[in-house]
Amino acid sequence: AITAICIQERLAAVIAVIKLQLGMSQEDLIRESAKALGFTRTTPAILSAVGDAIDFGISIGKLKEENGRINLVG
Repeated sequence: AITAICIQERLAAVIAVIKLQLGMSQEDLIRESAKALGFTRTTPAILSAVGDAIDFGISIGKLKEENGRINLVG
């Protein structure tokens, strides 16, 4: 289950995807990050868990949201 993956690991997957895609909508980012973590379908639990990782990344200053897209800070 995705909840067995710590939030820092989920955030690392999000950051890896953003580095390849250079900013994405949150919906696309969640889907691609879930794939990077080995999940083929985006269930409500996956949407929530990866969404939490994105929120965590924003709260600690690693990610930012601008014009509906998530990007790396800096």
